[in-house]
Amino acid sequence: MKDMAMARPIEIGDISAMGHRYLDGQLKQHRLHGEFEVSRRSSIQHLGDVGDRQRELWRQRGLAEVRNDSVIFGVLAAGASSRMDLSKAPDEVREMMEAAGIAQLPTSKALVPVALDRGRAYAFLDLFLENVRRFAEPVGVEPNTLVFVSEKNRADIAEHIRNAFGEQTGLVGRIHTLVQQLAPQIVASRADVVDRKENFEDEAAWRRACELSSEFAGHNLDVPKPAGHGEFLHQLIASGLVPQLLENGVRHLSIRNIDNVPAVLDDAWLTLFGYMLEENQNLLVEVSQRADGQKGGALIRHEQQWRLAEDPSFAGTGVSASESFFINNAVAIIKLDYLFPIYQTTAEELMAARAAGDDDKLAEIADRGRQRFPTIVEAKPVTLPSGGSVGAITPETNMWESTSVAGDQPLCAFGVFSEADQGKNISQHAVEEQRERCRLIRFAPVKKWSDYCEADKKVIIRHTAERILHGQLVDV
Repeated sequence: MKDMAMARPIEIGDISAMGHRYLDGQLKQHRLHGEFEVSRRSSIQHLGDVGDRQRELWRQRGLAEVRNDSVIFGVLAAGASSRMDLSKAPDEVREMMEAAGIAQLPTSKALVPVALDRGRAYAFLDLFLENVRRFAEPVGVEPNTLVFVSEKNRADIAEHIRNAFGEQTGLVGRIHTLVQQLAPQIVASRADVVDRKENFEDEAAWRRACELSSEFAGHNLDVPKPAGHGEFLHQLIASGLVPQLLENGVRHLSIRNIDNVPAVLDDAWLTLFGYMLEENQNLLVEVSQRADGQKGGALIRHEQQWRLAEDPSFAGTGVSASESFFINNAVAIIKLDYLFPIYQTTAEELMAARAAGDDDKLAEIADRGRQRFPTIVEAKPVTLPSGGSVGAITPETNMWESTSVAGDQPLCAFGVFSEADQGKNISQHAVEEQRERCRLIRFAPVKKWSDYCEADKKVIIRHTAERILHGQLVDV
């Protein structure tokens, strides 16, 4: 039985040069160094503490800027769904698909249906596009969106948008697409798989991954994946999109993860945007109270500046990311000027390269920044086409770690409500109470199928979807 368990899956090859570097300890997680402290509730401003008059002043400031057509709304949809194996979609997904007459399982997390409304199933991506449309309409601007996809899901996402909107594709306005290339993976070491047990959906998959890692650590894995959403920023530069946006008058990019439905474009978003403009900041990130046991990046004060640090970077420091009161919501507004110090460039250099059609120059500028980002090496589950799963790593960069290489640009972090403070036991309240609480929540991510099936999370998404599709998002 043991020999059968240790049989090499066909996707696992030989040890590569990268595998040897990994096993020799040359390819490893960048860790936090020096003095730092985690955030407390009193560390930063919170939207819930801002008075009505101040909120309205900031909201009006944000509204005026949006009306200048200076904002593009982006979503990160290139992820490999490592913690949501799409072949293991729960009954709730299948029931929603059946009710909407959908025959095939989604091929990308962005296309997972999360809300059923009037006979139509809305996927994560659908709700984002509808949110942009219904936000832009009363404001009086054309929807302008940016979807970050990967080589693996770009065709399926493009087809889904055509099928979902048909001849009404124009309703969602200009859709720009950035494509992330796929990167090679290698089998993780047993120690790294053990250290990241929480990434695996169940005990059996984790144990099997441990066995394979004991035998094949460092071996090539013929299942390429996107190498982290730091590539979103890198591709903004390499693709020439930044100079194109600047030439079109776009100065700000709103961005969020695909799986955080409550990060709605609405009056609360306008308020935060107005504050950012008032304070002349280049980057505003939303953070919120961390739920018990919730994994994710943290707001920390490092070398006298606030920054975001991802979970793996705390290893060996004696401090855990979970000790930070504020968790990174992966929701931000970026002024394009923020990118210039990171990539050691200027708007003029980027525009000149684009005008000359010099793709090599744009790629070289992008690589300037890429090389400055901390490396993330984290074992994540990979479902093998031949069956079973394995723990694997690929060196990644994370866009939120850009705050550590952004020079003297201060990070503007603003607290917002999450499921931890407004959504706990929300399913046990009356419908009107649920609806009012959901209006406040801006962070309730779906990282695993257990999240998708969790009663409180389902209530939050249901009411948020209802507001996106039928409610008033902006007071004009």
